[in-house]
Amino acid sequence: MSMKKVTLASLILLSLTACSSGGGSSNGTMNTSEPKATQSEQVKSLSAELEKAKVDLEQKNKELEKVQQEQQQNLTKLNNELIAAKNAANKANSDLAEAKQALAKTKADSKATASELATAKANLANAQQAQQDAEQALAKTEADSKATASELATAKVNLANAQQAQQDAERALAKTEADSKATASELATAKANLANAQQAQQEAEQALAGKTQVINEINKQAKLALEHSGMRGFSIPNVYADGFFDTLQIGLNTIPVLTVTADESDGIISSNHYIYKQNYSHIYSRNNVAFSPSDEPWAGSFRIDRIDGQRTETLPATGNATYTGKAFNTDITGDLNYTVNFTDKMGSGSIRGLADLAEIQLQKGSILSNSIQADAAMQDGTKGKYSLEFFGPNAEEIAGKAYMYKQFSSTVKTNGTTANEYNDPERGTIFGLAAERGEISNK
Repeated sequence: MSMKKVTLASLILLSLTACSSGGGSSNGTMNTSEPKATQSEQVKSLSAELEKAKVDLEQKNKELEKVQQEQQQNLTKLNNELIAAKNAANKANSDLAEAKQALAKTKADSKATASELATAKANLANAQQAQQDAEQALAKTEADSKATASELATAKVNLANAQQAQQDAERALAKTEADSKATASELATAKANLANAQQAQQEAEQALAGKTQVINEINKQAKLALEHSGMRGFSIPNVYADGFFDTLQIGLNTIPVLTVTADESDGIISSNHYIYKQNYSHIYSRNNVAFSPSDEPWAGSFRIDRIDGQRTETLPATGNATYTGKAFNTDITGDLNYTVNFTDKMGSGSIRGLADLAEIQLQKGSILSNSIQADAAMQDGTKGKYSLEFFGPNAEEIAGKAYMYKQFSSTVKTNGTTANEYNDPERGTIFGLAAERGEISNK
């Protein structure tokens, strides 16, 4: 409701109030045009409209204040933007002025640069020409110098050659004269040396024949002595004698042995015996290195003679165990690692670090009774076989041998008897195997 309507309603209300309370007619009881009740209702109605108008007025006043606040805020914002615009305009004017100054300076510098550039180009051209002239002069000087030096060097070489030729001729003459005098003396000396050498050879042959005769006589007497005693031979020391084994240490033992036999083809044999001793097992092996009837060098022949010890009667029924020890050929050793599955009755392993040999795989084999027999192989295709047995009350040790169908440069080949056992027309290589068990695991 507008301010005009509120004022009009207030005037009507005041007028009605005055009429109801003011004077009347000359009569003591004047009849009005409307009853008093009707006037009262009109007053109430007008009062209600007046109250409503007041409420509307307050609301409009609040809205007016809000509008005024928003207008004030907008005005403040516009003022700030105007200030910012003025600042930007001022900066733009300042930048424009600086740009104009820079442009003027650039134009001035450009003119100066063009002049300097022309001068620099002229100086460069002059310098290049001077350099070219200098290079030409230098080249001519160097050419003249080289020609002179070459002529001088040639002259020096010719002189040196002439001097050397003269010296060579003088030396040749002197040598010819000396050789002529020395030839007779050298010939006499050579004849004397030849006679001495022939005499020494004859004496050596006689000594060898005498020693061979002595050796043959010793072999003959040894054969007769053995035949009379009923023996085929004896060894010093006797590695199989009672008590000898007890003197050995755990591990690989090397014992030089001299053997006298009744066999004319063997005679006296020089050999090395290799005995690998463990707590419950031992491997006897040997390498024959010389025979008295032979006058030729002998490369040797290694063989495993026998494997003895306390063999295991009852193997563990379950679990896995790893055996670690050595593989050996004469005194050449490598690391043996062998794993046994007692539950599945299977075993396999490897030999590593044996001289310069590649790894030897001991392939999987089955436990039959107290032993395992299976194939062996190398990465280059070399094949072989191995066998081993269990020793000790609870399979504490393994002992056996491995045969490879190949000769190696770093090991000793085997003998003919061993090769025949493996149906090998060529003599291969045999290794002794010995190892001790670790803990049995049931995992």
